[in-house]
Parts: sequence; C-alpha cells; structure tokens
Amino acid sequence: MAFIQADCELDVLERFELFAEQQPRRIALKDHSGEITYAELNVAADRIARTIGEQASDSEAPVVVFAEDDRMRCVGLLGAWKAGRAYVPIDPSFPEAVVAAMLDNLDCGVLLTDGAGMTASWAANRGLRVLRVDEQFDVPGRAERATPIGDALAWIIHTSGSTGRLKGVMQSYRNARHYVRTVIEGLRIQSEDRVATASPLTMHAGVVYTLAALASGAGLCLIAPLKQASEAIVRQLVEEQITVLFTVPTVFRRLAPLMAEHGGLPALRLLRLSGETVTPRDLQLYRQSVGPQCVLSIGLGTTETGGITHAHIDRTTHIEGPHIPVGYPVEGVEVRLIDERGHEVAAGLPGEIVVIGRYLSPGYLGLPELTNSLFSVADSGQRIYRTGDVGRRRSDGSFEHIGRKDLQVQVAGRRVEMAAVESVVSGAQHVREAAVAAYSDSSGDVRLVAYVVADPNSPTTSSELRRELRELLPDYMIPSRFIFVDSLPLTPTGKIDRQALAEPNREKKSVAAKYVAPRSPLEKKLTQIWEEVFGLDRIGIHDNFFDLAGNSLMATQIISRAVEAFRVELRLPSLLEAPTVAQIARVIVEIQAKNTGEADLARLLDVLETLSEDEAQRLLADKGTRQT
Repeated sequence: MAFIQADCELDVLERFELFAEQQPRRIALKDHSGEITYAELNVAADRIARTIGEQASDSEAPVVVFAEDDRMRCVGLLGAWKAGRAYVPIDPSFPEAVVAAMLDNLDCGVLLTDGAGMTASWAANRGLRVLRVDEQFDVPGRAERATPIGDALAWIIHTSGSTGRLKGVMQSYRNARHYVRTVIEGLRIQSEDRVATASPLTMHAGVVYTLAALASGAGLCLIAPLKQASEAIVRQLVEEQITVLFTVPTVFRRLAPLMAEHGGLPALRLLRLSGETVTPRDLQLYRQSVGPQCVLSIGLGTTETGGITHAHIDRTTHIEGPHIPVGYPVEGVEVRLIDERGHEVAAGLPGEIVVIGRYLSPGYLGLPELTNSLFSVADSGQRIYRTGDVGRRRSDGSFEHIGRKDLQVQVAGRRVEMAAVESVVSGAQHVREAAVAAYSDSSGDVRLVAYVVADPNSPTTSSELRRELRELLPDYMIPSRFIFVDSLPLTPTGKIDRQALAEPNREKKSVAAKYVAPRSPLEKKLTQIWEEVFGLDRIGIHDNFFDLAGNSLMATQIISRAVEAFRVELRLPSLLEAPTVAQIARVIVEIQAKNTGEADLARLLDVLETLSEDEAQRLLADKGTRQT
C-alpha cells in the first residue's frame, strides 16, 4: 500500500469485513479462555452496531465498553465503529468512584459489558442503556454501517502517564487509520502472520495492534501477563507458532529465559518492544532468547501521538554507547528536541521530545487547560505536542530515548536520570530486573532506592551490587537502598507500576553485618549521627559506611557533625579508612590521646566505656585542652 498524504485511505472495517467474507472460518482472536472466527466476530459486531442504533438516540454519544475479557472488548470496539461511535474502554479494576466520575465526564448513552463487576441496575441508575457483549454471538442480522467522517472521534483512551492523574485522550478516525496503517506497513503485517500482543484493549497500543492484525487478515493471539504465568504464555506462543510478538520490555525480560528454553520460538520473525526504555540488557536478552531469523523492532510512541519513531535491529547490529536508539521518525511525523526555554538543542545534547504532525490527538476530554498546556498549532497548521520525554539525536540522525522529565531528580546537587541508573542496575550480574525510585529522607535530601529482582539461581546482596556499581556509576548515582523483591508490580499494560512500589521504611535492609548496639556513650553519639545522615532508625556499630550506600556528601556530613560534637580534628580520609562506628570511635579517641603514653591511652579507652556521654565529652575536651 502506498502512503497517501491526503487522507490515510485505509478503511480498517472494510478490510476486516473483506477477510470475514473470504475466510470466515479463520480464527480471528484467541486467548487462554477461547477463540473467535472472523465470521463470528463480524456477526457479533454487526449485532451490537444495530442494537446501538436502535437504542441510542444521540448519534454521537460514545460507547463505553466495561469488560474484563479482551475478546469482548474487541467485539465492542468493532461494534461501536460500525455504529459510527467512539469506543471508550474502562478497566473494571478501577475503583467504583473513579468509574462513576469517568462516566459522568463522558456523557455516554450505551454501556457494553460482559458482567465484570457491573450490574445492569447500577448502570441503569445513571441513565445508560446496557448491552451484554457476550450475548451477541450467532445472532442473525447485519448492521447498516455508518460512515464516520475523518474528524469524528474513534476512541477515548484513559491514561495516567507518570502523574497518576487519569485523563481521556481523544483520537479521530483519521488518526486511528493512520496509526493502523503505520503498523501494517512498518512491520509488514500479512494474512499469513500469527500475531501476539500483551497490550490490552484498554490501552492505545492494544487497540492499534489488534486492528492492524484484523485489517491484515492475520490470526491474533491475546496474552495477559497479569493473569497468565510466564510458562503458560511461552507455551501459548510456541503452540500458536507466533510470528510477530508485541510486548513491553518488562514482560519480555520475564519471558526471555523461557523462550530460549523453547528453542527461541523458531516461527518468530519479529519482536516488537515499546512502551518503556529498551536497555542494553534487553538487547542481550533478545540475542540470547530468539533465533537468528527474528528481527528486533523498537518503537517510541505515546497515546497522544501514536507511533513517533521506529528502528529495526538484528543480531549483527552494532550499537555504541549506553542507550539503544529508538530509530527515525515514522512517516508523517516530525520530531524536535527543545530545552527548558523552548529552543531547539544541537545534536548530541538532551532535550524534551516534541512531536509535530497532522495525526495528533485533539486533546484531553474535559481538560482544556491541560490540552492547551501540552498542545499547540504550528504555522503550517499541524499540531505540536510536548511529550515530557527526554531524548537525544545521534550523529546518524536517529534518536535515543533517555527517560521522562518527571523522572529526573537532583541528588547531591546533580541532575540524575533515574532511567539511566535503572538501566545499569538491571544489567548488573545476578539481577533479572530492577526499578529505581527517588524519595526524600527526613532532612529533605533525595535518595535513590533500587527495587531488585535477583536471579534465584545465583542470588546477590546489596554489598555485592554496590561493589559492581562503583565500577560503573559515580557515587551520587548509586542507590542508597536496595530492596529485594520477588517481582515488580505491573500495570495492566505490563509496564512497571512505579506508583505501586512500596515506599521504603527506615529499617536497615540487606546489610551483611549483624546488628551490634553501641557499647559506650561515644559510640551511641556517633550512631545517632549516622542514623540521622542515612535516614535510618537503627545502625549497628559494625555496619559498614559503604554497605549502607554512603557517598561523599554523607561522609562530609558525618565528619562535620563529629568534629562539632567531639571537638576533634577529624578529616574525611579517616572515615574512608575506618568505615564503621566502632572504628571511627577508636580513631577519635586516638586523635585526642595521640600525645599521651601507651598506658594513658589504654586507661582512657577503658574509662570511656563506663562514663556517661556528657562525662566522656568533658574528659575528651579536657584532654584536648591539656594537649594544646
């Protein structure tokens, strides 16, 4: 198909209906609970479209699909489109109050459900017509399909992004057709393909991938990472002889070892990773887990813009630097990088990714201020969208994705990209996957915390990780805490759910030394200083400064507070050479007693063990005065 700039003439429904007529018994959709042929799917969608037309008086009101099953969501999507309406999926896992607020904002007239947590009376009380999607199969009758114009709404997808605030992203039919066309042409989806996607139809990517498969006559396999075990998913991929796999890096990292055990999925020709930053570790897993016939496709995109860039990598591709390129802009899209003042940055410098094009979202439903803050119109009449993502243009013109602007933090006065730290931690030995978050301690200082899923066959410790990371990162970028977890929480799309990461408590974790309480007033005061600097509730006298993830800023704070508390001439190297409370306490005593005889020193050490804190400090002060 040739690219047509004028109006993106690919009609998804016409293509789907043609395949339903030509190959009615071909399986259109299949998941862990059942399957649907092209003919069955088309009949069910027709029935829904006809019923919507009969029961909904407002011809422009969107159709809400409230279903747990992606097969049912797909029927609802096609039925809504055939009726000329916008498809609005709502995840049943959302709290009831959130669902109610979304429905009030949508002003919809019809709700399609498979009975997932939603009763007919609950919806009827809100004035909604309720249809059971799962009752629409094998019902005769064909709808007279509406022909929506290009600017009519095709769907409204709710996303929280990295802010946690739900917002409905609107897309027109013209945009939807463009996104589907881009996937089909860019990835060469054909009727012979067996396509699998891990993105649910509540999300932009899941809708586009599903429509791309159905408009190509391909067989589509729906996988559910939150409902299926990894072993079951890989068996499904093998049994269905999947040729194209759409997923996010987090899910792929869990599947990769099992894929390798199954011979690298010999039928797989293309692995598409998008939705999260692809790391060098992911590239290594790709080369280890699939056969030489499989190409790795990397894409950058947003719900507001659809696909922005894509890149194809094979096993021989050589990539320099710590970032994997996300490729070149897709057709019909222009990408720019700007600084904080809105000026374009030069190649090689980081900047916010700005997208310019004809096929961008009209904005956010019911949020005009947010729409105006992120969208604008260029002199050419094309729309402009500020993504909030940070990227860099390479010397060959391709782009790198560095991370989110809102995932940049200031640590010890330096800007840190948490995605960069996360990439290094994830690539460490004996680490399967990792996530990095930032928290403020009691003093207001920002600390990085790494959540680590260790390899169960060769587990690691926080001390081992820190030793490895010191060779790869400056000390201010090394996480202050390592929290070992069995698995990372995921969103319904399979991405890391950063809002679900448990905020670390103030207890010391994963430090090799066994806790030993202070034995003297001197050690007690030093321990208090350490606990305040590290933001922990309990530190033992043998806990190592470096095992606690101490950095140069913390060392300076400990030394300065010790000098003030004990009135000694203590320098930074002292802590580096004596990195425990017990050791630095002895150094302090030795500094004060360095001009006394050996007998006096021994006596002083014995005395300090028995004195109160005030008495010990007075003795040290008197000792220092006599030396002066």
